[in-house]
Amino acid sequence: METLLPPQVWKGDFLNKLSFYIHEISGALGDLPLFFILIVGLSQHAGFNPLSILFWSGLCHIVIGFIFKIPLPLQPMKAMGLYAITYGVSQGELLLAGFCLGVVILILNDLHLFEKLYRFFPQAVIRGIQLGLGIVFLKKAFELIFSTPSPLMGEEWGEGVLIGILFFFVIFFLFFFFHKLQFLLTFLIFGFGIFVLSDSGVLAFPHIGFSLEFLQLPLLSSPDSFMSSSTQTILLLILIQLPLTMANSIFSPALLIQDEFPQSHVGVSEISKSVGLVNLLTCPFGGMPSCHGAGGLAAQMIFGARTGFSIVFLGFLKITVALLLGSFFLTLATHFPKPLLGILFIFPAFDLCKRAFLIRGFKEVVSLVATSCAFVFWHAGGALLVGSGVYYGVQYLRKGIYEATH
Repeated sequence: METLLPPQVWKGDFLNKLSFYIHEISGALGDLPLFFILIVGLSQHAGFNPLSILFWSGLCHIVIGFIFKIPLPLQPMKAMGLYAITYGVSQGELLLAGFCLGVVILILNDLHLFEKLYRFFPQAVIRGIQLGLGIVFLKKAFELIFSTPSPLMGEEWGEGVLIGILFFFVIFFLFFFFHKLQFLLTFLIFGFGIFVLSDSGVLAFPHIGFSLEFLQLPLLSSPDSFMSSSTQTILLLILIQLPLTMANSIFSPALLIQDEFPQSHVGVSEISKSVGLVNLLTCPFGGMPSCHGAGGLAAQMIFGARTGFSIVFLGFLKITVALLLGSFFLTLATHFPKPLLGILFIFPAFDLCKRAFLIRGFKEVVSLVATSCAFVFWHAGGALLVGSGVYYGVQYLRKGIYEATH
């Protein structure tokens, strides 16, 4: 373990060590809200076993922590996950898409094609996909909030619940300025969900019980699910995720690591290899398609993480929950109250939507709007084509007008 710790820690006094461990453990929890939101959503809407996601995610955390020795996060692929939850994509389709995307990332990295492919899709189109997915996911959130009976008030929503939802909205807008508030409120909602399930008798007091039942090959245990997978859906999942992975999970974290951990020598090539191998090796076993992310790294650093110890700790924590508290967590994930889940879904939806405000310029804004509209009213593959067509079409027209007038 000393290889993970700076010399001033493992050679320091008790107070230095205590301060270090408190900050690293606090930082390890900084990126958990999105993970829990997606793991519960995939359990209820895509048939995933949450214990498989926990276990393989935890194992990858440990390996990543020891290899990179920095708090490099491992997040579920947001675009794939939200699309699967919103449109009911099967577990087989999502796992195959994650596996194939891992292969694609490794090939692109070996061929040094990331920069060229990244430049092919305009940033405005990528942001338009994010905005469209965020809007669709907001719709899913409101369906869960208003179409599901309140767990506390019976069949009808009362004024108190509506005021509570409004309160959550007001607090959420503060998240643009106070990330820690989002972290605390997310776990407050999860705590409230646990209280509701416990009070109703659905969730029993957690007891320790070792189990490995969730460790299986979905490919072998449910071959029909994979054989019936739609090639079009798998290609669509890859198309909507690949540009976001390149932009937000490879290029952005590489830049942030260069700024914050220049001594680590972790760059685009190392991060892309890690993302490719993680999906190649874990998706066949039921692991959620995952990637690294600058947002997760920033969140963990806000809460104090500075070394790979935080990631290793988080990995052991996830594996422990999967192996020893499996029945408790499985019940929590599959029965978590849908109205509360809908409120939680608002967080990643707004996180996607707010990225649209980074776009500037007439050509960029027009293509962003066209892309998001095509996504909402058509589908993601068509949105990529429409957005790119509008972007390059406007660029060609403006160039023609400029040449004609000069």
